[in-house]
Amino acid sequence: RARERAGIPTAQPTQSEARRGERATMERRTVDEFELSDLDQVDDLLVRPSRSYKKGGSSCSKFLRLVCSKVGLRWLVFCLLSLMIGAAIGHVTVRSRTTDSTSYAKARAGDEYTTRFIVVGDWGRQGQYHQPEVAMQMALVGAMLRPQFVISTGDNFYPSGLKRVNDSQIWDSFVNVYDYPSLQGPWYTVLGNHDYGDDSAKDDYATRPDLQSTEWMQSVDKRWVCCGGRDFNTKEATEDLHLFFLDTSPFVHKYYGQNWASVRSGILDQK
Repeated sequence: RARERAGIPTAQPTQSEARRGERATMERRTVDEFELSDLDQVDDLLVRPSRSYKKGGSSCSKFLRLVCSKVGLRWLVFCLLSLMIGAAIGHVTVRSRTTDSTSYAKARAGDEYTTRFIVVGDWGRQGQYHQPEVAMQMALVGAMLRPQFVISTGDNFYPSGLKRVNDSQIWDSFVNVYDYPSLQGPWYTVLGNHDYGDDSAKDDYATRPDLQSTEWMQSVDKRWVCCGGRDFNTKEATEDLHLFFLDTSPFVHKYYGQNWASVRSGILDQK
């Protein structure tokens, strides 16, 4: 306008400049429309599915909400309790049917033998390494055989014997494992190398082999007979059978230099 007032002629845009201006305007509109279109797509992908999820949701989400609800949790706890009770009842039923006093009294197999016994060794595993399963099989055999006693050939308490008076291993490895009616006779036992220590644990120096003697063990379980002067003679010998128990660990010379060999009533005391 100032140029017009001053009488200065203004330059009119050429035809090519006008076309370039129109083209720039169209490009700006295209960019704006493209950005708006992108926003609509984002809304379709993010906003709209979340709205539909709140209204309905997939079958998987419905199942999770049902399980996590109070009713679902109650049913889950009920099912778990039922399973545990059923397993306990089944175990007790099987055990009572195979080893109850009635079945034990009716078992007459082996009457032609004047002496009947079971032998077991390396058993003191604190209920691990299938010890309960082996004890069950011993009980089944015992219900048929009706053994007069059980012989243990050593390694009664792994990994390195008893450590103290009333050691928990006595219950975990013996009393609570071999508690079947058919296994309630005397247990004549000898010691194995692990009962002396045998460098199987860090505190082998604390192993007490004398704690497996009849004197100590029968205060817990009357079945146990062991190490009472290394003599099991409780009555006059008969012509039926003679059993000799030999504790071989004190004969192994390589044990003499071990730290655990010098414990109280250990290998050095017996050699």
